[in-house]
Amino acid sequence: MKIAFVGLYEEMNFGDPVSAECTEWLFLNYLKKEIVQINRVCLDYSERHKKMNLTYIVYKIIREFTKRFRLRKWRKKNYRTLIWRTDLKYFKEKFIGSDFIVVVGGGLIKYKCQLCWLHLSAILDVAEELNIPVFLNSLGVEGYDDSDERCVFLKKALQSKALKRVTLRDDYKLFLEKYLDNRKVPESAEVSDPAIWTKEVFEKYLDKVDVSKEIIGVGIARGEIFESYGIMFSKENARHMYISLIKVLQQKGFKVQLFTNGLVTDNKFAKEIFEELKSNGYCDISLQIPQNPKELISVINSYKAVIATRLHACIISYSLNIPAIGIVWNDKFLLWGKKIGCPENFLKFGEWEPKNILAHLKEAIQSPYNEEYRQNLKESISGDVKDIVRIMREMKG
Repeated sequence: MKIAFVGLYEEMNFGDPVSAECTEWLFLNYLKKEIVQINRVCLDYSERHKKMNLTYIVYKIIREFTKRFRLRKWRKKNYRTLIWRTDLKYFKEKFIGSDFIVVVGGGLIKYKCQLCWLHLSAILDVAEELNIPVFLNSLGVEGYDDSDERCVFLKKALQSKALKRVTLRDDYKLFLEKYLDNRKVPESAEVSDPAIWTKEVFEKYLDKVDVSKEIIGVGIARGEIFESYGIMFSKENARHMYISLIKVLQQKGFKVQLFTNGLVTDNKFAKEIFEELKSNGYCDISLQIPQNPKELISVINSYKAVIATRLHACIISYSLNIPAIGIVWNDKFLLWGKKIGCPENFLKFGEWEPKNILAHLKEAIQSPYNEEYRQNLKESISGDVKDIVRIMREMKG
């Protein structure tokens, strides 16, 4: 059996590769009896074309030229056409000979940021041409707008005959009502994020931690992330929030370490904050920038608790049984908080005053996660994977 696992494997935001590896692990756990050939396929165009080939050079020229001269309409037409054609060629080459295609997770049902809507559509288009069944596994949903052509394009693609099953980690109701128009085909369901299995999947990479340590990990995201999602909170506002929070944590006797999920823009902002703190005499501060998914997990595992601006830092913390406070810039945080029974741990705009974050952090440290919730969430994704494996076996005869 040959399976093409498609995901953000080259993504420098290492939470997505963690989720992808957890998905693979779950599938292989239920495919022990079969001889399985795995083909990892990179979903994101920019990551897959890091090498300076001719196509990528053209891609960069179009992107920078149209940004500089604000040729938005021209850019839309040419930039997307280039990506679409490249996607079709790339995915066809990768999928030929595969028995099944599994998209391994991530916040991919979206159209405002990145080009996931285009990539998913190309995957389904090629799969239908090659008559290969597709399973979309634990995807995140980020909005719907039937007046946006990108959203409409993605919705139409999701009607593909190749799509056999789609599961969602969040906003299932929105997906069912708007993207599927309450249709029963393809089959759909709500599950957990695969990264909830991080502890089991990466167990051999986890060092024993001195529980007496009082280190709080503060996860930094790029300063512009809030404004990108419609929150009137500038990069300077974000800088002030992080620095004020770190000062308050230190005043209360906590050791503090900054960390990121590995994304270049996050790393740059974290370094700026780190240098500013050091220049102001806060020398007992450290910074950890992971170089791969395993390092991200190891870093999070070393903390007493986490205050994070990236969702997967919160999910990985949850899997490792580490209290986590989320700084909410997207509804997916709120949906995750509700799912794990800790909505109070996820703070919206207007609740980011350092003393308020500290109060919620202390409460989270004193309040263990509900084990029944955790087990149910783990079983939601593992049970679904088991069901997909059963379907695969039936299709193979």
